[in-house]
Amino acid sequence: MMNFMPWISIAILIYTGYLLIKRSQTHMTLLLSGLAMLFLAISFGVTNFLPKGVKPSGFVVFDIFDLLRSIGTKQVSGIGFLIMAAGGFAAYMDTIGAAKALVDFCIKPLRRLSQPYLILVLGYLIGTALVIVIPSLAMLLLVALFPILVGVGVSPAAAAAVIGTTACIGFAPAAGTSNLAAKTAGVEPVIYLVHYQLPVALCVIASVAIAHYFVQKYYDKKNDDIYSQTQTIEAPEESRAPKWYAIFPILPVILMIIFSKLVYAKIQLNTVSALLLVWVLVVLIELIRFRDAKKVFKEAMQFFKKMGAMFASIVALIICAEFFAAGLKATGVVALHSICQRFRTGNGRHDNSSDCHCRSGYFPDRIRSRSFFQFCSIGARCSCKFWRRSGCHC
Repeated sequence: MMNFMPWISIAILIYTGYLLIKRSQTHMTLLLSGLAMLFLAISFGVTNFLPKGVKPSGFVVFDIFDLLRSIGTKQVSGIGFLIMAAGGFAAYMDTIGAAKALVDFCIKPLRRLSQPYLILVLGYLIGTALVIVIPSLAMLLLVALFPILVGVGVSPAAAAAVIGTTACIGFAPAAGTSNLAAKTAGVEPVIYLVHYQLPVALCVIASVAIAHYFVQKYYDKKNDDIYSQTQTIEAPEESRAPKWYAIFPILPVILMIIFSKLVYAKIQLNTVSALLLVWVLVVLIELIRFRDAKKVFKEAMQFFKKMGAMFASIVALIICAEFFAAGLKATGVVALHSICQRFRTGNGRHDNSSDCHCRSGYFPDRIRSRSFFQFCSIGARCSCKFWRRSGCHC
């Protein structure tokens, strides 16, 4: 009966994918699918699914929720807190007008140019650079950059395409996905940004910028865009922040680069510490500037409110996804893929060595038959075709 467990789990996996394609709520879909696979594993006698350091409760059903608790605790105290702090800092910078001051400062030189598609390309480059420190940049660019592009002769579709693609690359330390990648790689986000992201991203950015120049110019000449009636977005009131506030959104990145292995290795500044440091500094400056504690503290609370929103949208998704992955491991789907990989690379010969994957995990000796591995080999070839199309190699 143990042989059927991974295949039942694969059926649950396929159904989960179907639900996600149908736009079912992602968090709860992954959570309940992981829960179903863990109950499936328990029904087949699997009980050792808890991570290292988590002691069994004595009742296997309680262990499932201990697993969920341990995943949540690990994420909230680690990479999850970094993601929440980055989101909270960005929200506070937007609230006090510092983000808009930075955008206005960077876009102001574009007003002096007259070549429309050069302005379009430079606007894309500026927007992509600003995403490093302002993740929620689209609305600011829509207000500040969109009128400039349309005013010099670029079509609204081309302007929207440029603004939409500025956020396609998520940079550390502002983007949660990049912070998670840095954590997985075991490096600091700023090191990940400078040494790993930027060398690749610069090539991608240059390619997209060149493509924008020719593609948008070509389609503007065709002039066959169909525009529906849209609601006009009015520019918000002028930011009350002075121009020198533009330094605050990029100050954490500057401090992290200076106090790191890149510049001054004797002092190390953590990403979250840098965000909190600048946040407190700006709150104190706001208190001195306005002398209204009630108003300043109310705006400062945007930091914590956005942290909660980031937990609900991103961190909770990471927790549910890891719980789902734990279900895949418990039911042997991950081990099954490893077996297929090992058998395939061994030219169809079953390896009986002591380090073989089939001796570990949830696959007892009785299921290691030649027919089973021949079926795995066929499955591995099919899966490899899928992963190659997705950009991976096996």
